[in-house]
Amino acid sequence: SRSLSPILGGATFGINSTQKLLDWVSTVEKNPVITRFTVGAISSLLTNGPNRFPQDPNIETKVFLILQTIVNNINKMKPF
Repeated sequence: SRSLSPILGGATFGINSTQKLLDWVSTVEKNPVITRFTVGAISSLLTNGPNRFPQDPNIETKVFLILQTIVNNINKMKPF
């Protein structure tokens, strides 16, 4: 009998393989798989931190407007 297991997120290589990381990365595009994700508020992405929008003087206003739009749309929804 032969057992099969799925290959997720790129090619797999044996324990004794000398496969390099960059070679493995090149195989991921052919078989991408979400292995972990989180869900959070979109407003947490809109900050003036160094990796987000450090030069935007209006970022707080934009956060407020996005949150206001979300609340308005939720309030328009019909109950189940």
